Amino acid sequence: MRPFTFFTLFLGLALAQTPLSPVPTRDVHALLWHPSGALLLGHHDGIVLWNNSTSQDLVRRRDWDAMNLAWDGERLLAAGHWIYAESRDLKRFRDLKPKGLPALDLHAYTIDPRKPQVHYALEATYGYLRSQDGGQSFAKLPAQGLPKAGMAFLLVDQKGRIWASLMESGLFVSEDGGRSFRPIPTPDPA
Repeated sequence: MRPFTFFTLFLGLALAQTPLSPVPTRDVHALLWHPSGALLLGHHDGIVLWNNSTSQDLVRRRDWDAMNLAWDGERLLAAGHWIYAESRDLKRFRDLKPKGLPALDLHAYTIDPRKPQVHYALEATYGYLRSQDGGQSFAKLPAQGLPKAGMAFLLVDQKGRIWASLMESGLFVSEDGGRSFRPIPTPDPA
């Protein structure tokens, strides 16, 4: 794993339950560098854009929990507790209702940077899912070797490997598109 990717993963996990001042929000859960150079922060009550030491609310709604932010090259996707939405202009957000997504308690969400039409999600009750059409429809992902998780972080790297960091269970990797995962030894899985 590249040092920057590891740092981003570490920073994201460290901020997951930390109020971030001067950004007026509860618990930042997601970080995403937008191609414009701005940093987007997903939190319990929406999304904040941070640029040149100033913050701007893109979404500010109580319990609009943007736990995950992903960029597919054309649009921002926000996924979390009971939300799954997109924006092409960072101003208007449209709720998405894809086929095959059994519920909207999305604890993890990521996009394959090499194939932006391939998306991966962890739904809290129904498990791991994959979309091969840009999030329009989802199908169950086998994810053999990956324990059921409450909170997780998913990342697809430039080689197509899927990394899963599962709270209380450690770090896992898949090199076959999510069919199977193997644990990565860590000093303390929790």
